[in-house]
Amino acid sequence: MNRVLNKLKQDRLLQVVGLMAIIVIVIGKAQWQDIDLHTLLALGSLMLLVSAYEAEGILSALAGWLLQRMRSKRQVVGVILLLAFFGAMIFTNDVMILTLVPLFMMMAKSIQMPIMTPIILLTIFANLGSAVTPFGNPQNLYLATYYHLTLGKFLQLSVPLGGISLILLGVCLMFFDRKAFTLPELIDVRIDYGRLLVLLVSTLIILVAILNVIPIYWALVVSIIDVIMIDRRLLVKFDYGVIGLFISFFIVIGAVSRLAGIVFVLQHLMATENLQFLTSVGLSQVISNVPAAILLAHFTDSPGAIYLGVSIGGLGTLIASLANLLAWRQYQRYIDVPNKKFPIRALWLNSILLVFFVLIGLVILLIN
Repeated sequence: MNRVLNKLKQDRLLQVVGLMAIIVIVIGKAQWQDIDLHTLLALGSLMLLVSAYEAEGILSALAGWLLQRMRSKRQVVGVILLLAFFGAMIFTNDVMILTLVPLFMMMAKSIQMPIMTPIILLTIFANLGSAVTPFGNPQNLYLATYYHLTLGKFLQLSVPLGGISLILLGVCLMFFDRKAFTLPELIDVRIDYGRLLVLLVSTLIILVAILNVIPIYWALVVSIIDVIMIDRRLLVKFDYGVIGLFISFFIVIGAVSRLAGIVFVLQHLMATENLQFLTSVGLSQVISNVPAAILLAHFTDSPGAIYLGVSIGGLGTLIASLANLLAWRQYQRYIDVPNKKFPIRALWLNSILLVFFVLIGLVILLIN
């Protein structure tokens, strides 16, 4: 317990956002329904599951297996980015970030390659890939349900954005070294295939729960059982600060989205499709793209501009998409020393791509 409390005391971001949440609660602006319990349980379950895979040495074994089949650092980054992009279409951006960040960290350390920029790009392309399908992220699912979009209609909106994103992925790879790397002697990891089978079944149960096929609490139950089976000390090592951070963000963002002044301004910023698009992008930078989608959908009957706005709006600030924040937390967990350069580099890389995709979004709206 002391170890958990000490970690929370050292978490400056959690303290700042937590204080904001407390202020919102004290002044009576908070509503407990702002806390997305499904997201919190899914996030906690996935984090526990990944820690179980890591403790069993399965991630290390997979990293070694992949490295033996690659010849350059460009290939390593390419495989990770493609897994993030296409995997997020099915398994959501959060799942791919939680899975691929630790996997890439192990691979990168083995061949001594930079890790910060690839992880930022991994996050960017997980966000862009998740935008392609109705179930790739929460805002897509909400918009598809709210506007009664068929799969065909949704793909008509998303495929142009996805195609351009994939081309951009290829361009980004050109900046990575394509010289062959020297593969170090890898540690022979012995896999307990009985436990591996249990973890694979657990993974399936958790993914089914995330997709709302079964109650989400089953995901948490299964992940806790896995951790207790493998090493109960993982419950102590768990990053409870992430859960506290997301709870605080939900409370603060919910309160901000209900401010009368903001609602009044939004009513005047939704007059045309271009304004709807730009407003969606801008609001996502401040309150994140999921609440932005929920809030702005009530101001228009046209889903195209809102969809493009919140999808592209996931680029930019760390809170533009909570997946950005999650990637930063994952990065902090796996590096040996604190590094404050990540949010700065993430901001300028995201900002460059944000400007590019805003122009693309305006062109797509014009064509449609």
